[in-house]
Amino acid sequence: MHLVRLFVIGAVALGLAAESPIFQDPVLKARAERAAAQGIPERDLPPVTQGLVEPPPLAPPEVHVKDTPGYRKSRRVRRAKTRSKVSRSKTARRTTRKPAPKKAPRR
Repeated sequence: MHLVRLFVIGAVALGLAAESPIFQDPVLKARAERAAAQGIPERDLPPVTQGLVEPPPLAPPEVHVKDTPGYRKSRRVRRAKTRSKVSRSKTARRTTRKPAPKKAPRR
């Protein structure tokens, strides 16, 4: 009984494997169709490269000015210059504000 079951399973598997189409390379299939359409043997067609062809490289991404490495440094320098000018002026000394009082936390 056990051997019969193995034989049936093997026969079904072999039948399904034989029924499935054999993998064909689409390039070689198109080459054979082209040769048949032209009425010449396949060996008379020019050779086909069998390697992978890499796509061209991608264009570099667009970079925003704020993403450049020197932007923050130059901005710090610019801000420091304007702050030093403001702190030196007489009007800036008179217009300094007192810090706002802290609010009590809610309960």
